[in-house]
Amino acid sequence: MGVVKDLRHFCTNLTDGNKHLRLVIKLNRVIALSENKKNNAAIKLAASYILPLLCGTAVSAVLIALSAWLMCVLGLPHSTAGGASFVALAAGTLASGALCGLIRRRGGLKCGAICGILFLLPMLVISAVSGNISGSAFAGKILTIMLVSCIGGVLGVNAGHR
Repeated sequence: MGVVKDLRHFCTNLTDGNKHLRLVIKLNRVIALSENKKNNAAIKLAASYILPLLCGTAVSAVLIALSAWLMCVLGLPHSTAGGASFVALAAGTLASGALCGLIRRRGGLKCGAICGILFLLPMLVISAVSGNISGSAFAGKILTIMLVSCIGGVLGVNAGHR
């Protein structure tokens, strides 16, 4: 259950068996309070990659929905869907890498690369199941996702330093 105190402070209480963990997420860092220091490190690490991944996925979903609405309203052909989904995917990975860089505040390329890989895993599984894993367009998507997420990670780390 979450309690929003202001835009920069969000608290979530988690229960882990008999132990009560409190996860405090601020805009620029993740602080985990627990009895065990190993749990703190694991919660910080997981939250610093999972939260940006979820935010990047939300950005991609919103942009895909917006592009679908525009295609319907403007009567655009179905061939424009591929380009719109590519732009939405790139924007989502950029947001994911940037948010991870903001949270971690160091290692922007590594943060971006990990977020890019986490973005790629579902895409690779779905493409393998559907049989669309070959071709230069697929390789271009992989290269673009990794490049844009790394750029986002570097931008996020540099945006944190003022």
